[in-house]
Amino acid sequence: MLTVVAVLVTLDPAGYRPNLPQGPGITLDESFNVQMGVYLVESIKGFGLGILDPQSAQEVFGNPAYNPDHPPLGRLWLGVFHEISRGVAPVDSGDNPFVTIHARTGSAFAFALTVFLVGVFAARRRGSLAGVTSSIGLAVMPRLFGHAHLASLETVMGLTWTIAILGAIHLWARCADSASNDISESDSNVALKPDLPGDKAAILCGLFVGLALLTKMQAVLLPPLLSVWAFWHWRLSALRPLAVCGVTTALVFVVGWPWLWLDFFGHLTEYFGRTTGRVSLNVWYLGQVFKDVEAPWHFPWVMTLVTVPVGILLLAAIGLWGARRRILSDPATSLIVGSVVAPLILFSLPGVAVYDGARLFLIAFPGIALLAGVGVSGFHKWLVAREWPARPILGILLATQVAGVMTTTPYYLSYYNVAVGGTPGAERLGFEVSYWGDSYSRDFFHKMAEAVPDNAIVQVTPVLHQFQLAEIERQVPMLAKGTSPTGRRVWLVPADKPLAPYRNRGRSEGMGGSSFPAEFLAVFHRRADAPSTKLLEEAGWELIGAETCQSVVVASLWRRSSSN
Repeated sequence: MLTVVAVLVTLDPAGYRPNLPQGPGITLDESFNVQMGVYLVESIKGFGLGILDPQSAQEVFGNPAYNPDHPPLGRLWLGVFHEISRGVAPVDSGDNPFVTIHARTGSAFAFALTVFLVGVFAARRRGSLAGVTSSIGLAVMPRLFGHAHLASLETVMGLTWTIAILGAIHLWARCADSASNDISESDSNVALKPDLPGDKAAILCGLFVGLALLTKMQAVLLPPLLSVWAFWHWRLSALRPLAVCGVTTALVFVVGWPWLWLDFFGHLTEYFGRTTGRVSLNVWYLGQVFKDVEAPWHFPWVMTLVTVPVGILLLAAIGLWGARRRILSDPATSLIVGSVVAPLILFSLPGVAVYDGARLFLIAFPGIALLAGVGVSGFHKWLVAREWPARPILGILLATQVAGVMTTTPYYLSYYNVAVGGTPGAERLGFEVSYWGDSYSRDFFHKMAEAVPDNAIVQVTPVLHQFQLAEIERQVPMLAKGTSPTGRRVWLVPADKPLAPYRNRGRSEGMGGSSFPAEFLAVFHRRADAPSTKLLEEAGWELIGAETCQSVVVASLWRRSSSN
């Protein structure tokens, strides 16, 4: 409850709820997810169960308006919450078919559910202290907390991944409550001997994995991870439940995505082969620019170590050390560790694209929180043995982990832990401090409104896809509605495009064009693609406004005279 409230009151990206604290700005990919989510909800409302009819499926999923770059479940989740939020707490959206802030509530509830499930699981297996620690540890990870504010698929993927992992442990490695309490004895060498699941349990496990596959590509890790885990612990006896689980997973994935029905083999190949044909992105890492498929193998490991709060990492390390003798013998411990390690190994492999900070492997973070819950029990015993005030010390330790969220709000995606000196230290070491455009926030556009004359042109860099600026103009009220009778407050144009077409467009829409040269420039500081501050100053630009995270500039507004 605390998590969902904390996220919901800080969702506003652009001024739709001016009386509440601001949230992250509109990010690069949100519009695609919200648009498709609303499209799927409207289609289901129109067709009902008839959407499963092949002809209806062709009309919906064969429509050029449908974008099959991701499976439908995560986007459908966002679309459902978009409709609920629009009905419960509508905002003035004009003629926009969707509003990002409404869909963001879907991520807020998905994150809160993940926090709840992790806490309940840890509490039932290791006690209330472990449950509380795991929940708090997950909730205060700024990168996860930040993504819970965005209408993106990462948070829903984290929920379905967590359900699949915890569901597999519960169904495959379940034990009596009395035996469960013994798991907290991390120094025990006695491995549990759980029974194999029956067909019903295997079907349920397959359902969970299928739902994860219907959310995002990262879920392809689950079948091999669960197979290796099951064969390691149960040898050939695991063959039958794995087969049942696998068949169920395949059926759920195919039945749940009607787009596959239209050309099964062609579309299946297209989806799983899409990663090889995608546009390459730049990665800024340790002061260098890499192509996403050429990033060093240690990128995911280092990014995990520097983006999880240090206190949570220390507790997780204690938990991992205490359970070191059980990792290979205890099914629960081994799968939790596997859920952390497997994503990091995948994104360490040569040729596998990795970019956008820790975004692609955030699915590893719930496992880290669970390991922290394991570690807190051992740390508590260590404190008690020395007659130190255990509860106050643990309370202070957990309370201080909230500092990362508090000091980076609303730019949670710019967070780095104290091991590297926070965001300022990360910038000095050459880490990316802003990668997804969230620094174009409500406050940034207020500064733009104060500095830029009505109907002027503002160049923007970097622009990473063709719809980026159009969506910002639609989703930021002061740009969509304008503040003067002649039209929009400003025109946003890519910095590398000719300006004449935008002036002509303004005239054709009755807005008089722009009487100002392009003397303003907006930058979000994605160092892999954005010009450096030094380069801008040398080119004659003058800084007139900036958004900062822990004193590090994450977005800036510049001006230069027409003579330059």
